[in-house]
Amino acid sequence: MRTEYERLESRREDFRNLTLKTRRTLEAIYRSSRSDADKRAAKADALAAMRAEYAGLKAGPWEGFAGYDAWFERANNAAFGVLGAYYEQVPQFEALFHAQGDDFDRFYAEVRRIAELPRAERHEALAR
Repeated sequence: MRTEYERLESRREDFRNLTLKTRRTLEAIYRSSRSDADKRAAKADALAAMRAEYAGLKAGPWEGFAGYDAWFERANNAAFGVLGAYYEQVPQFEALFHAQGDDFDRFYAEVRRIAELPRAERHEALAR
């Protein structure tokens, strides 16, 4: 059981690293002074490289695990935006959990309270 969990965590970490690397590449492309056509071509190349690296993970250390296939098939700017928002706030939610004494009931109550705040105040509350 523990070995399976470790494999799952390793795959998640590989997924995070690969998608973060690709997201940074895409951000650099979008910030560049290239023409729109060049940006589109560079984006297509970056996504193709990401998918090729994913295929290498599947064929290699992931031993055929295909749990992320659908995500990689549909990967687009919106998908990267969602991942970015999620991964950027994970440390804040972990800190909030610890601030609530590692108590899930208190943590969920605090998350519900924060969710009711206006957006700017939500971000400020999580940053504390």
